[in-house]
Amino acid sequence: MLRAYMIIGIMCGILLACFACGKSEPLLVFASNSLREVFTELQPAAEKVCGRSIAYTFATAGVLRQQIEGGAIADVFVPSSEHDMDILEEKGALAEGTRSVILKNALTVIGQPGSAHVFGRAALRDLLDAAPKFAMGDPRLVPAGRYADAVIPWLELTRSTNGRILLGNPVRQVVEFVEAGTAQYGFVFGSDAHLSDGRGKSSLVYQFSDAELNGEPIIYPAAVLGNAPQKGPARAFVKFLGSAEAKKVFIKAGFSIS
Repeated sequence: MLRAYMIIGIMCGILLACFACGKSEPLLVFASNSLREVFTELQPAAEKVCGRSIAYTFATAGVLRQQIEGGAIADVFVPSSEHDMDILEEKGALAEGTRSVILKNALTVIGQPGSAHVFGRAALRDLLDAAPKFAMGDPRLVPAGRYADAVIPWLELTRSTNGRILLGNPVRQVVEFVEAGTAQYGFVFGSDAHLSDGRGKSSLVYQFSDAELNGEPIIYPAAVLGNAPQKGPARAFVKFLGSAEAKKVFIKAGFSIS
């Protein structure tokens, strides 16, 4: 009888171990805040493709990159900046051959609902010069802020001395500043402008061309991380981001496809 109980106990242990091994850990994806809505909408389809659940961490690209540099474990990194991906690639933190470009965005200026759309540098400069406050992301961590900081000299404005710029972190805080009336205008991504305008909370005032950004397009790369626990599903996720299904959602949300 004791032998029978021992056999039953061993079999139960084996079954429990098999069950535990069969449970898939979630795929860990670090992504920029501006991707929150589209990635959430695509999550059911992405989980079906990857064969497991997906756990997202959304933050500014610079913060996420610093976490990865500090040893944080994740499977996929999707920043709103090639700059942050370049830093990780230079440090050998990416799985070789997995980096790809999935999206483009645009730098825009939004204003209060009903604000007029303006054309040309002089008109935009006059508008911002007359504003008591305008906002942009903190260029140390927020890609949209870094792009905005680069066009400030082109607009012949001086961020460090005019004292009228509110810095937000993340860029969605810039949207909130404008929607709340704390700032009259704000530099945000086109997808953020699309989302805010859709709620009737702001209006698009200006959209910068790539040429006005010194020919540097706003690129969203994606890559599997070198320390990814689940490289196979991670590769499947990155590939899914380039699918027709994903592209349709991205375009609807105000992004463009490279």
